Amino acid sequence: MNYNELYHHGILGMKWGKRNGPPYPLHESDKSAAEKKKISRTEKKHVDYLYKRLAEKGSGLPVARGATAARIDKSLYREFAEAVTSGEYYLRGRFEKNYKEKSVDYYVGNDKEPTVRARYKDKKDYVYDFIDKTSDIRYNEFVDYFENEYLKEKNTTK
Repeated sequence: MNYNELYHHGILGMKWGKRNGPPYPLHESDKSAAEKKKISRTEKKHVDYLYKRLAEKGSGLPVARGATAARIDKSLYREFAEAVTSGEYYLRGRFEKNYKEKSVDYYVGNDKEPTVRARYKDKKDYVYDFIDKTSDIRYNEFVDYFENEYLKEKNTTK
Protein backbone atom coordinates (compact mmCIF):
# COMPACT_ATOMS: atom_id res chain seq x y z
CA MET A 1 0.00 0.00 0.00
CA ASN A 2 1.35 3.36 -1.01
CA TYR A 3 0.59 6.15 1.49
CA ASN A 4 1.00 8.88 -1.11
CA GLU A 5 -2.26 7.91 -2.84
CA LEU A 6 -5.72 9.14 -1.90
CA TYR A 7 -8.34 6.40 -2.05
CA HIS A 8 -11.47 8.28 -0.93
CA HIS A 9 -12.61 11.70 -2.13
CA GLY A 10 -16.09 11.95 -0.59
CA ILE A 11 -19.47 10.67 -1.62
CA LEU A 12 -20.32 10.23 -5.27
CA GLY A 13 -22.90 12.80 -6.42
CA MET A 14 -22.60 15.01 -3.34
CA LYS A 15 -22.44 18.71 -4.14
CA TRP A 16 -19.59 20.70 -2.73
CA GLY A 17 -20.56 23.38 -0.24
CA LYS A 18 -24.02 21.94 0.49
CA ARG A 19 -24.74 21.22 4.12
CA ASN A 20 -27.81 19.85 5.85
CA GLY A 21 -27.71 22.52 8.51
CA PRO A 22 -27.36 22.38 12.27
CA PRO A 23 -29.01 19.57 14.25
CA TYR A 24 -30.73 22.10 16.51
CA PRO A 25 -33.67 24.44 15.84
CA LEU A 26 -32.99 27.97 14.74
CA HIS A 27 -35.13 31.09 15.10
CA GLU A 28 -38.50 31.11 13.30
CA SER A 29 -37.12 33.47 10.65
CA ASP A 30 -34.22 31.09 9.90
CA LYS A 31 -36.53 28.20 8.98
CA SER A 32 -37.31 27.33 5.40
CA ALA A 33 -40.77 27.87 3.92
CA ALA A 34 -41.52 24.14 4.11
CA GLU A 35 -40.54 24.03 7.79
CA LYS A 36 -42.73 27.05 8.57
CA LYS A 37 -45.70 25.49 6.74
CA LYS A 38 -45.36 22.09 8.36
CA ILE A 39 -47.83 21.48 11.18
CA SER A 40 -46.36 20.06 14.34
CA ARG A 41 -47.44 16.73 15.75
CA THR A 42 -49.09 18.34 18.79
CA GLU A 43 -51.03 20.81 16.62
CA LYS A 44 -52.26 17.88 14.52
CA LYS A 45 -53.38 16.11 17.68
CA HIS A 46 -55.28 19.23 18.77
CA VAL A 47 -57.12 19.40 15.45
CA ASP A 48 -57.91 15.67 15.60
CA TYR A 49 -59.22 15.95 19.15
CA LEU A 50 -61.35 19.01 18.33
CA TYR A 51 -62.81 17.18 15.32
CA LYS A 52 -63.62 14.19 17.48
CA ARG A 53 -65.20 16.45 20.08
CA LEU A 54 -67.34 18.39 17.58
CA ALA A 55 -68.29 15.74 15.05
CA GLU A 56 -68.53 12.56 17.07
CA LYS A 57 -69.47 13.55 20.59
CA GLY A 58 -72.19 16.00 19.59
CA SER A 59 -70.82 19.13 21.23
CA GLY A 60 -70.61 20.71 17.77
CA LEU A 61 -74.37 21.30 17.69
CA PRO A 62 -74.08 25.03 18.57
CA VAL A 63 -71.53 25.45 15.79
CA ALA A 64 -73.79 23.69 13.30
CA ARG A 65 -76.89 25.63 14.36
CA GLY A 66 -75.04 28.93 14.11
CA ALA A 67 -73.75 28.10 10.64
CA THR A 68 -77.19 27.00 9.48
CA ALA A 69 -78.81 30.12 10.91
CA ALA A 70 -76.32 32.22 8.96
CA ARG A 71 -77.29 30.51 5.71
CA ILE A 72 -81.09 30.44 5.90
CA ASP A 73 -83.43 32.96 4.33
CA LYS A 74 -85.35 35.48 6.45
CA SER A 75 -88.65 33.90 5.44
CA LEU A 76 -87.59 30.68 7.22
CA TYR A 77 -86.57 32.31 10.53
CA ARG A 78 -89.79 31.34 12.33
CA GLU A 79 -89.69 27.74 11.14
CA PHE A 80 -86.01 27.38 12.07
CA ALA A 81 -86.59 28.98 15.50
CA GLU A 82 -89.40 26.52 16.23
CA ALA A 83 -87.23 23.63 15.15
CA VAL A 84 -84.33 24.80 17.33
CA THR A 85 -86.50 25.18 20.45
CA SER A 86 -88.27 21.84 19.93
CA GLY A 87 -85.05 19.97 19.14
CA GLU A 88 -86.56 18.36 16.04
CA TYR A 89 -84.30 19.98 13.49
CA TYR A 90 -81.74 17.73 11.83
CA LEU A 91 -78.78 19.67 10.57
CA ARG A 92 -77.42 18.89 7.16
CA GLY A 93 -73.75 19.67 7.09
CA ARG A 94 -70.33 18.26 7.76
CA PHE A 95 -67.23 18.95 9.81
CA GLU A 96 -63.84 18.70 8.14
CA LYS A 97 -60.33 18.92 9.55
CA ASN A 98 -58.24 21.81 8.29
CA TYR A 99 -54.63 21.20 9.29
CA LYS A 100 -53.37 24.21 7.34
CA GLU A 101 -55.44 26.61 9.47
CA LYS A 102 -55.18 24.39 12.57
CA SER A 103 -58.96 24.28 12.85
CA VAL A 104 -62.13 22.33 12.14
CA ASP A 105 -64.42 23.79 9.49
CA TYR A 106 -68.19 23.34 9.19
CA TYR A 107 -69.81 23.19 5.75
CA VAL A 108 -73.58 23.75 5.51
CA GLY A 109 -75.31 21.36 3.11
CA ASN A 110 -73.31 20.84 -0.06
CA ASP A 111 -71.43 24.14 0.15
CA LYS A 112 -67.93 24.19 -1.32
CA GLU A 113 -66.74 26.86 1.12
CA PRO A 114 -66.91 26.50 4.91
CA THR A 115 -69.21 28.77 6.89
CA VAL A 116 -67.69 28.42 10.36
CA ARG A 117 -64.16 27.74 11.57
CA ALA A 118 -63.62 26.35 15.08
CA ARG A 119 -60.28 26.35 16.86
CA TYR A 120 -59.02 25.95 20.41
CA LYS A 121 -58.86 29.04 22.59
CA ASP A 122 -57.11 27.16 25.37
CA LYS A 123 -56.83 23.50 26.33
CA LYS A 124 -60.47 23.15 27.38
CA ASP A 125 -62.55 25.60 25.38
CA TYR A 126 -62.86 26.29 21.70
CA VAL A 127 -64.11 29.33 19.83
CA TYR A 128 -65.74 29.50 16.46
CA ASP A 129 -66.09 32.38 14.10
CA PHE A 130 -67.66 32.94 10.72
CA ILE A 131 -65.34 32.98 7.77
CA ASP A 132 -67.09 35.78 5.89
CA LYS A 133 -68.75 38.94 7.20
CA THR A 134 -72.10 38.31 5.53
CA SER A 135 -72.58 35.05 7.44
CA ASP A 136 -71.75 36.85 10.66
CA ILE A 137 -74.28 39.60 9.92
CA ARG A 138 -77.01 37.12 8.94
CA TYR A 139 -76.39 35.07 12.09
CA ASN A 140 -76.73 38.21 14.25
CA GLU A 141 -79.97 39.09 12.42
CA PHE A 142 -81.37 35.65 13.25
CA VAL A 143 -80.32 35.96 16.90
CA ASP A 144 -82.02 39.38 17.11
CA TYR A 145 -85.18 37.92 15.60
CA PHE A 146 -85.08 34.94 17.93
CA GLU A 147 -84.56 36.99 21.10
CA ASN A 148 -86.69 40.04 20.31
CA GLU A 149 -89.58 38.68 18.27
CA TYR A 150 -89.90 34.90 18.51
CA LEU A 151 -89.41 34.50 22.28
CA LYS A 152 -91.64 37.49 23.09
CA GLU A 153 -94.36 36.17 20.80
CA LYS A 154 -94.08 32.71 22.32
CA ASN A 155 -94.30 34.09 25.88
CA THR A 156 -97.42 36.15 25.10
CA THR A 157 -99.25 33.15 23.60
CA LYS A 158 -98.83 31.05 26.75
